[in-house]
Amino acid sequence: MKLSSTNLLDFFQIKACLIMPIFIQESTTIEEGRRKKQEGRRKKEEGRRKKEEGRRKKEEGRSKNWMGQTPTNCQHPVDGGVLNPKEKDNIQAKSLVVGANSTNDDTFWGILFAHNCSKKRQWKKWEINLLDQLRIQLEIAIQQSQLYQQLQNANQELYQLATLDGLTQIANRRCFDEYLEKEWLHMGREKKPLSLIMCDIDFFKKYNDTYGHQKGDECLQQVAKAISKVVKRPTDLVARYGGEEFAIILPNTHLEGAIHIANIVQQKVYKLQISHRNSPIYKQVTLSLGVSSIIPFPEATYKSLVAGADQALYQAKKEGRNQVIPYIGDIIID
Repeated sequence: MKLSSTNLLDFFQIKACLIMPIFIQESTTIEEGRRKKQEGRRKKEEGRRKKEEGRRKKEEGRSKNWMGQTPTNCQHPVDGGVLNPKEKDNIQAKSLVVGANSTNDDTFWGILFAHNCSKKRQWKKWEINLLDQLRIQLEIAIQQSQLYQQLQNANQELYQLATLDGLTQIANRRCFDEYLEKEWLHMGREKKPLSLIMCDIDFFKKYNDTYGHQKGDECLQQVAKAISKVVKRPTDLVARYGGEEFAIILPNTHLEGAIHIANIVQQKVYKLQISHRNSPIYKQVTLSLGVSSIIPFPEATYKSLVAGADQALYQAKKEGRNQVIPYIGDIIID
C-alpha cells in the first residue's frame, strides 16, 4: 500500500497530539467458524501467550510514558458503542502500539494505535510493517501541515504589515488605493454609485506643538477608532490617508447617504471632547469633511473621486472647518 503525504494532509487536522485508532474486524460468521476450529490450537499456545504478555506489558509501559495513558484505559468505538469490560480485559492481547516519531528532535505527535476487534492473535509481520509505514507517512504529513500553518501565519503577518497602519490599526494608504481602484471597477460594472469621504483633523499641527507628538498619536488613535465605530458595513473601508487625514470608501452609496455618514462621523469626533486649547475656532479637536460620489464610467478613474472629495474638503476648511461639504460640480477628469 502506497500512501501519499499530500493526500494525508487533506484528511488530518493536527493540533497538539494525534491518537489514531485503527480497527480490523472480520465477519462474525466466519469468525465463529474459525474460533471452533482453532480452539485446540489456542490451548497449546497458552504458554507462548504468557511469554508475550511480559513483552506487551513493557510496550504498555512505554506507551504510558508517551501519552499518560495505556491502551487498556482507552475507550474504542465498536459498532457505535464502546468496548464492554470483558473486551477491555482482552484488549492487550489484540492490540498493537506502533512507536512514536523517529526524528532526532524532541517533537512528539502521538501514538498510532491499532486494535484487532475480532480475536486474540499474533500480529503478522506484514501488518506491523504496514502500520510502521503508515506511521512514517503520518509523521511527514503532520510535519508538512505544521510547516504550512507556519507559512500561513507568516503570510498573514506580512499582509497586515503591508495593509494596516501601524499607529491606528486601520487600513493604510496602500490598502486605500488598491481597494478604491477595485471598487471603482466593480461599481462601474454594476452601474452603482461609489462615494468617498475625506476627513482632516482641524489645526492638528498646533495640537502637536501644544501637547507633543505622543499626545498627537493618541489623538489620531482616538479619532480613527471613532470613525471605525460609525462605518459598519463589511464593504466599507476606513483608512488613514496620510498624517492627520482619514478617508472612508462607501461602495453602492449615493451622495445623500455619504453626507449622512459624514455628519455622524463629524459629531462622533466632536463628542470625544479631546482638549485643544490653541485651536482658533474651538477648544477641542474637530473634523472637516469633504464628500464626493460618482457612478464610475470609462472616461474617468478613481482619482476623479478623490479629486472631488479633496476639493470639497478644501471648501469645508475655507468656510470655517468642523463641517461637512459635498462636492457639487463637474467631474474632474485627469
